[in-house]
Amino acid sequence: MPERFFIIDGHSHCYQAYYAITAKLTTPDRKPVNAVYGFTRILQKLLREHRPEYIVAVFDTKWITHRHMSYREYKANRKPTPDELQIQIPLIYQIIRAYHIPIYAAKGYEADDIISSLVQKLSDKPVEIVIVTSDKDMEQLLSPQVRIFNIKKT
Repeated sequence: MPERFFIIDGHSHCYQAYYAITAKLTTPDRKPVNAVYGFTRILQKLLREHRPEYIVAVFDTKWITHRHMSYREYKANRKPTPDELQIQIPLIYQIIRAYHIPIYAAKGYEADDIISSLVQKLSDKPVEIVIVTSDKDMEQLLSPQVRIFNIKKT
């Protein structure tokens, strides 16, 4: 069996964790941590049950992307990231770094763009590429070498 390279759609999983953990979990100084807790549980489960040989986490940034530049209405109707989630992202980054997992994010690019680029770069390597996401848009990257793993379905 070839080695596996897991690519976590970090931004997507932050949102999932934020909306899945409805309890008002907070630090002693009342900062919300429900997304931090949920994301950490997802990450721990993934590492424990799958033990990937290679792993990275990919995130969107708050910067305008090349897609916004070419189409003004791109995601115009999408609500902004809730403030309670936004303030948890740095803590989630700390958790990921504590596990020695590289974080990929690039100004002007969405996580989807970075995931696609990683898949392309890895396509000539002898690894199975596992995209950890529930985003159906990623299905366009499927191949004999690339699969999608939706952690919510396990």
